[in-house]
Amino acid sequence: MNDPVYMILSNTPEEMNDPTLSPGRRQLQKWLGRRMRIVLTDGRILIGVFSCTDQHVNIVLTKCREYLVQGGEGRALRTVSVQGKHIVNICMDTTQP
Repeated sequence: MNDPVYMILSNTPEEMNDPTLSPGRRQLQKWLGRRMRIVLTDGRILIGVFSCTDQHVNIVLTKCREYLVQGGEGRALRTVSVQGKHIVNICMDTTQP
């Protein structure tokens, strides 16, 4: 039998205090709406707002920009879906407000 799917829809105080959330889901909930930096296997860097993920670590970023070189000029991509198998590194982006 499969475990029920638990969707995190927001990081509102009501959902943040849900006692059924595992520590991992609680951390994902804290990341919702925050800027994330993802390095891909081909060297590209994506910076955008973390909006969604799944059990395969596929990630959706909104307001996303793509950089070919760190510190270089980025190009706007808007909303992107990144396959988990192409992700080398994920971190919160603190380079811009």
